[in-house]
Amino acid sequence: MTDQKTFRLQTKFTRCLFWGILSVCALVFLIWCDKKAYGILRPNHVLPFWVLALSSLFLHLRDRKTSVSTAIGFTAATPAYDIRFDYIRLFAVFSVLMIHCIDIALPVLSMEVNEETTALIQEVPPLLLKTAAVLRTCFYLGNTCFLMLTGALLFGRGTKEGIGAFYQRRFSKVVLTSVIYFFFYIWQNGRLHPVCAATVKDAFYRILTGSIQEDCPFLWLVYMTISIYIAVPFLRYMFESMTYRTLTALSGLILLCSFLRTYTTMTADLLPFFAQWIGIAMIGYWVSRPETRTYDRWIWIAALLSFLKVVLSVNPYVYWQTYVNYYVHMAPLSIFMACGIFALALHKKPAQKYFWDSLVMMFGKHSFTILLLHWWVLYHIVIYTLNLDITWKQPLVFAGTVIFVILASFAYGFLIDQTVVYTIRAFYEWMVKQLHRIYQR
Repeated sequence: MTDQKTFRLQTKFTRCLFWGILSVCALVFLIWCDKKAYGILRPNHVLPFWVLALSSLFLHLRDRKTSVSTAIGFTAATPAYDIRFDYIRLFAVFSVLMIHCIDIALPVLSMEVNEETTALIQEVPPLLLKTAAVLRTCFYLGNTCFLMLTGALLFGRGTKEGIGAFYQRRFSKVVLTSVIYFFFYIWQNGRLHPVCAATVKDAFYRILTGSIQEDCPFLWLVYMTISIYIAVPFLRYMFESMTYRTLTALSGLILLCSFLRTYTTMTADLLPFFAQWIGIAMIGYWVSRPETRTYDRWIWIAALLSFLKVVLSVNPYVYWQTYVNYYVHMAPLSIFMACGIFALALHKKPAQKYFWDSLVMMFGKHSFTILLLHWWVLYHIVIYTLNLDITWKQPLVFAGTVIFVILASFAYGFLIDQTVVYTIRAFYEWMVKQLHRIYQR
């Protein structure tokens, strides 16, 4: 009995110490960000930071259901947690990050070909240029994998969860989180100076109209994911009554539409709606089904042939916009390679746990945060604050930058998630509960 009491006291002390230190770190981080963005420390901004830090501390200490290890991501939140999807998440977020790093190290790969860029291209060793161009093209698979993960994890959940409950849950976890990070980018780019009704209104306008992409261009992927969420509850009814054979036929139809869209002059308006990104999400659901594991060998062959096609066809001496649509996003080659990654990750369930599983689970849990924040770390920290010269001539600096961006995005994102996002989400969920009680009365 005494041992149990001592253990509880130690656990309580550990929780208090951990969340106390994290709140202080988050407060310092937010103050530093404000000073970095505006050149001076703005006293009117400090009070909200204190409120967020103290509120998050109180909420964390009150929440006894979630342990520190679960919050960090070292342990699974549910017994049904499948770590194999975390490997796919890590590949996806790493791919997106690598595209942006390569674009900094070798900007000529994404520039129009003219006399100036031709001269710059000639300075790069041909083998390095070709390798970078191929890798850059393949890393676009990250976008495809993210959308396929959406279908794999959401379409097969059945219809037990109500439509209202689904929207409420996704709004809290995805939409609200995304909006907070959008505001973070707007704030860091100086567009909230001064904080008033006009600047806040302009920020909301940028978010609703997609103008936020001026501040972080890669976030179109978030908008696309959210748009698919709108259709998920209804598509669940379709997939629940659909046999696997019918699902396979549908996936084949989506792939046919992809061929027509990519390699013919047929306009996308003549193709079914699932010839868009939502069709990629549907294929993600098909390839994640246990029945699909019998086709893994054929999927790997198609993925390998697609990769060889990319290797042979990508030309770094030609403007990439002229050929990129043939190889990335909704193109058949991209679909085949993404399916190959899913088949590789899902082919067999791991027979045992490995020592790196906790790290994979941790980074997998926070992959969305890393995706949202890596652009800020890459440009605001690495480029503008540290003034690092990331070029192809310094491979060690490039590799170090990649590692730093991943770790820093996780660390800074964890601070924001556990203070700003956590507090605002808790307030939102409290408001929903109060409105629900009023409605029931």
